[in-house]
Amino acid sequence: MTASRRHATLAIVSMLHGATHLHWVLLQPLNPEIMTFFGLTQDKQIGLLHTVFLILYAASNLVAGILASRFAPRGMLAGGPLVQGACMAAMSLLGPGDFGWLIALHGLGAAAGGLYHPLANLLLTTTYPHEKGQALGIAGIGASVAFVAAPWSASALVHHAGWHWQQVAFASGCVGMLCGAIAWIGLPARSCDHEEGLVPLRPLDAAGASMRPLWLFVALVVVVMAGREMGSWGTTASTRQFLDKTFGAQAPDAGLLLALLFLPGLIIQPVVGKLSDRMHRELVLGVTMLAMAGALVLMPRVPPGWLWLPYMLLGAAMQANVPTLEALVADRAPLRLRGLVFGVMITSGIAIGSGGPILAGALADAGGRRPEAYAQVFGLLAALCAASAVMCAALRPAARALGLLSVPPPPEAVPAVRGGAGD
Repeated sequence: MTASRRHATLAIVSMLHGATHLHWVLLQPLNPEIMTFFGLTQDKQIGLLHTVFLILYAASNLVAGILASRFAPRGMLAGGPLVQGACMAAMSLLGPGDFGWLIALHGLGAAAGGLYHPLANLLLTTTYPHEKGQALGIAGIGASVAFVAAPWSASALVHHAGWHWQQVAFASGCVGMLCGAIAWIGLPARSCDHEEGLVPLRPLDAAGASMRPLWLFVALVVVVMAGREMGSWGTTASTRQFLDKTFGAQAPDAGLLLALLFLPGLIIQPVVGKLSDRMHRELVLGVTMLAMAGALVLMPRVPPGWLWLPYMLLGAAMQANVPTLEALVADRAPLRLRGLVFGVMITSGIAIGSGGPILAGALADAGGRRPEAYAQVFGLLAALCAASAVMCAALRPAARALGLLSVPPPPEAVPAVRGGAGD
């Protein structure tokens, strides 16, 4: 694969990352409008919508991981945003009695979006074997753009331009379908098949018994990831209600705060990803998880004019964590299993983390949705992130004890594409 083709692939994958995550936080700043439209009265009802989304997104990652080593990625990478976009556009047809259909459409879109990570991560870590963290970080810029643009634009269109929330969903669906079409045209027809030499120290035997150390290590990583996911999505799902109940008329715009949450990722993901290529990734992970815990502790304790600070700190730490953690796993997973490993890791981490929105909603409801209740919500989320930070300290000793030491790729390693159109 030529350098220009590699860079084009990275650009398209970054765009797909944005299309995949466009819908994660698009509806969250519009929670009150959606609750009013469907006649919902409790936070846990809208929390269920976001929890179902995360569960099905997680399950789909496992399916994609199983298929990653068997099929070229172009079809599934392009098909994901096409289906996800169609589901979002179809929300514009729902009536006030169709909350069940909203959950179904959001869930189906989540399942389509879940095809992205195992396939994209496999493609990027084989296309850029020497710069995994940096490549994953650059691809993360696409997600950051979507995470910034989606809540801010949704809030602005509804509150300032007079759009209905269903019009916002329709417009975002059209964007997703367009990205899927571009990916089908621009991605290579075949997948990279270069084995770069990053394998466990013991070979895979017929029974697969020698893979147990790898899966044990992945289980430890999942604990770290689950803390990050619960802290992140528990916060995004609670933000609008937290602001309204705690600050009332003085509350800053929820869409703007959620946009600020993801704004640092535009810079910090590639920077920290590249940094992790040059130092212990486990240290980077631990620092980012502690920073997330600190930001969550601050949230209910700062005046409304300073809320941007803990939100941006949480976002910077959260997004710095993502490419570092994925590169850490890629360092230790053989190519023939890497897609499956990503699928299992992401499925497990997000499945556990998907409890964040509904847990936060239930805790807020139990406290009468008073300001003190939301302080308890953020305190619990902070404790989960702190626990994950402690687990980060065990990752490197565990990898050493399990015999999972990564081996750098040889300098001459150049990824290839089998029979791709235009090569």
